[in-house]
Amino acid sequence: MTKHLNRSGRFVLAAMGACLSLGAPLGWLVIQWLQGTGPATVVRDSPQLVIYLLVPTMLVFGLAGYLLGLQWEKLARANERLKMLATRDGLTGLFNTRRFWEDVQRENIRSRRHHQSLYVLVIDLDHFKAVNDTHGHLVGDEVLKAVSRAMSDELRGEETLYRVGGEEFSVLLIDVTSAQAKAVGERLRRAVETLDIPVGDMADSDFEPTSIGVTISVGVAGRTQTQSQTPQSIYDRADQALYRAKEAGRNTVKLAAEALLVSA
Repeated sequence: MTKHLNRSGRFVLAAMGACLSLGAPLGWLVIQWLQGTGPATVVRDSPQLVIYLLVPTMLVFGLAGYLLGLQWEKLARANERLKMLATRDGLTGLFNTRRFWEDVQRENIRSRRHHQSLYVLVIDLDHFKAVNDTHGHLVGDEVLKAVSRAMSDELRGEETLYRVGGEEFSVLLIDVTSAQAKAVGERLRRAVETLDIPVGDMADSDFEPTSIGVTISVGVAGRTQTQSQTPQSIYDRADQALYRAKEAGRNTVKLAAEALLVSA
């Protein structure tokens, strides 16, 4: 859509330039009229001069407008690229932590206005340091990309996945119950648990496995329609629930309420 808008902009500017170019011949005709020579007489007596003033100026101004539109398009593309680089994770292509906090702040305000709940999932790969230490960071990067794809494929509608740290991810959910939010975490957990990530071509040794599997732990916390919690407090509670999921043996999903009961 942006491409079509930019292309339209080129021709709009070209048309504007052509219209501006009419100022030269029209101005000349006005001067002749003020000197006592009517425009009709000028056109009749000097048609070649009128055409000369009209056509080249329209072409020059129209071309200038079109070229300005091209520069405008290049600038728009550059701005879009800068915006993407500022909000996207370079490795996985997911939205990054900056975008996460922008979205969660905005959605917190919007969901409270519409009396909707807001839930956050904090997700962490289990034993990821061991993956890097055993197989190398190249394999670790491939694991992160594979896990990102698997989780993204499981999300639906407005469910959005972010990479907010090295091996940490988050999901933002609007207008769901705690059970539904936990169910999303379970979908993601199962999707990652069944992954078989090929690493044979990247192995440092012939004795390394040709594929590996990983798991995730998930913490879930949220704000109901009637509660007034800040995004930071929701995230912190989800992070505490994640910690309890790690304590419970990993590869599991914990609600913040469950974490509070365990720590009580």
